[in-house]
Amino acid sequence: MSATFDMTGFEQAMIDLRNAVQQDSGEFVRSEAARLSEECATQLGRRGRSGGEHTIKKDVASVFMPEPGQVFKDHRKDGTSLTWLYATPFDLVGVSSLRDHRADSVEDMRTVFYPSLGLMPVERRKFLGNRKTSLRTTKTGHQTSIQRVQEVQRLLVAKPAYRKFVQLLMSHKGRLEASFATTAMKLRGVVKAKAKVLRHVPSEKNITNDRTQGTAFPSVELGSFAPGVSKFSRFIEEAIRVRSVKMKIRLQYLTRGYAGSKRAGRITPQSKIVTVVE
Repeated sequence: MSATFDMTGFEQAMIDLRNAVQQDSGEFVRSEAARLSEECATQLGRRGRSGGEHTIKKDVASVFMPEPGQVFKDHRKDGTSLTWLYATPFDLVGVSSLRDHRADSVEDMRTVFYPSLGLMPVERRKFLGNRKTSLRTTKTGHQTSIQRVQEVQRLLVAKPAYRKFVQLLMSHKGRLEASFATTAMKLRGVVKAKAKVLRHVPSEKNITNDRTQGTAFPSVELGSFAPGVSKFSRFIEEAIRVRSVKMKIRLQYLTRGYAGSKRAGRITPQSKIVTVVE
């Protein structure tokens, strides 16, 4: 999956710089692209609570459901398309063959997890109707016992596999952020990020194409092809917005610096001298 972002403000700042100070634009583009990659990591790190733990568990629960603790030992079908899992005096719960993934391994779960995010029904169980189970006579008359028939709306997996899958994703915390932050390392050799991100740098999922050398139109292409990255496009959009504002402020420092050096009788490169707006 891919995502398209509004880069208008960011690109306009680059154009303004190139027009104002051609000799320094390559260095400016490299440094700002590095900072944009770190800003992407920062914004992505704000998703969910507790560094993403809440989001990971919530996302897994939105796709998978662990097998209940007490299920029928035999595969009860009762003439329907569902395999009945368990029953109480008030409920009868089943799962369709398409959603019965109890034989899946952790690797199988990873294969279907990201394509399924956001596509599963909101409700974890679907109400199919009521089922009469017994009729008894009491002092107040006849009473009918009724069960609510429900169908599981998640991919049903074995409980040990569910637990191991959550642990696997938890161990990957910071990988998505690292897939962006790696651009900073490639462009300047240093990454400013949290420890959970740094342990995954460099990331094989990073995209960095540096076109700043020997050209009048320097540019850097950066991004990530980490699984599920398009799901977090709003965080990348926020990173672009924040960095665009900071770039405009830095551009003001740059142009003032050039104006001052020109008045002093010489043109001094400003990209590394002026105050950097982090």
